[in-house]
Amino acid sequence: SVAAWALVGTLPYGELDDNSAFSEAFRDRGLGWAGDIVLVGELVVLPVVVGLSMLLQPRIQLVMARDGLLPRTFAAVDAT
Repeated sequence: SVAAWALVGTLPYGELDDNSAFSEAFRDRGLGWAGDIVLVGELVVLPVVVGLSMLLQPRIQLVMARDGLLPRTFAAVDAT
């Protein structure tokens, strides 16, 4: 992805931190404030993405089963 290329362009691959690569890359370039913003953004966005994925997964499987991409068993909906 473009973000990975930008990250490796900022710091050599061997110097990247496994836990917070983007925020550490900003700090290494003297932009500690930008690193803090990125770190907070990562902490806020990750649970939102996971939560939305869990909420939307049943609907996606239902539609895929109706389209024939999954077994018809997954298209069954309880009448109650």
